[in-house]
Amino acid sequence: MLFSDWIEEKNEDYLMEKYGIRPGEFSVKRGNADWLLYSAEELCKLLSLRRTEAEVRRLRIRMEYGAREELIPLLRLKGIGRVKARILYNNRIRDLGDVAKAPIPTLAQLLGKNLAVSIKKQVGEKVPEEEYAQKPGKKQDGQIGLRSFEE
Repeated sequence: MLFSDWIEEKNEDYLMEKYGIRPGEFSVKRGNADWLLYSAEELCKLLSLRRTEAEVRRLRIRMEYGAREELIPLLRLKGIGRVKARILYNNRIRDLGDVAKAPIPTLAQLLGKNLAVSIKKQVGEKVPEEEYAQKPGKKQDGQIGLRSFEE
């Protein structure tokens, strides 16, 4: 029931409350479940159970991200987890084709400019560098000390 709720996109707070499980315990259980699903996937390969292998692979992705099956195409993008995939899905961007069709400003509004540019590149689209390039000197690495605010 715990894993069923997880892959139906219940958050960890809900799972902690309902099942009395701590985040560290849940992480270990997910790791064990991943190992079992990986083993099942490998057995399916050995036994030439292609349809079952594909189902196990989808379940393994869902277990990793805690997401419903409809989000799997979006979860393949680097930088996209279940929350951002759900945001895209709820805004009618449901697969990689929709990502390719979506204008960068729309994606930037939903996900932020840098991630929008990144996922556009991942789907093979050319991004006009001059318009969306990171401005030099604007990025800050690390924390700012309190003395920096004295000016």
